[in-house]
Amino acid sequence: MKKLLAIILTVLMTLSAGALAEGAITVSGGGQVNLAADMAYVTLGISISDSDVSTVMQQANTSIDSICAALVESGLPKDCISTDYLYISPQYDYSGDNSNEIIGYNVNSGLKLTIDDVDAVAVTFAPGLIGAVLVGVSFAKSVAYALGVPLIPVHHVRGHIAANYIAHPDLEPPFVCLCVSGGTSLICACNGRFYGGGMMTAPAQMRNNPDGTLSVVVMHGSGKLKTLMVFPSIFKGEHISHTEMVEVITGKDITVRFDRPTALQIDGETIKNVTEYSVKAYDKAVIANQGNISITEKEPETV
Repeated sequence: MKKLLAIILTVLMTLSAGALAEGAITVSGGGQVNLAADMAYVTLGISISDSDVSTVMQQANTSIDSICAALVESGLPKDCISTDYLYISPQYDYSGDNSNEIIGYNVNSGLKLTIDDVDAVAVTFAPGLIGAVLVGVSFAKSVAYALGVPLIPVHHVRGHIAANYIAHPDLEPPFVCLCVSGGTSLICACNGRFYGGGMMTAPAQMRNNPDGTLSVVVMHGSGKLKTLMVFPSIFKGEHISHTEMVEVITGKDITVRFDRPTALQIDGETIKNVTEYSVKAYDKAVIANQGNISITEKEPETV
């Protein structure tokens, strides 16, 4: 054992001496510099879908322009706003033989904000969905700590009330404000399985439906927390298994009436103050005969 140790030491000394003889010097070290952060980067994004690519691009540009105008009006210089990303992706109809048919387009666009004069960080702390609140508060704390600025907790409902000061600069207390939060509902009339954003709203509805019927999917009767938990399953069409809050109605002539004026979306277009709308299924053959066009393919059409 002693001989082995002596051999190892001799070899190490020889190697070391050889390195020195060749003039090789190795220096290693480490250092640490601590600086206070003086700049923050914020990303804002939008996502818009429409059946026409030029329309969806126009809608996205309008939305981005509105956001930029609001940011500039709030005091952020124009040179601190830049485009972070822009994606245009087609949406396909995956039902039946139409798997290669493009039925719409989705645009995702984002802005990158460079902010170098942050005085404080405000964050909603309650009330709200506990998961979202915890994520937001944790992120805000880290930003405030890194920038060395105060963290200002904001009550969720009081924040909604305070937003009136932006829309009405002359508003001064005392005043009375009513905040109402209730259940969430969704009513979709579909002639295909998919809805905007790739959601499989009506998984059993085929565009080439042999009986020519349409589907109306109604999601109702649950609070925001339950709806938020179930809603992600709509992308796989699994939401219909929650029969206590999701109902699917089929028919060729469907009428939906609201108890108060509401907003209605038709292929991405928003129509306000709607109290009633009707959906009917027609054969293409019937529509074609009315226009003296020879088409025999049978497919439900919504009008």
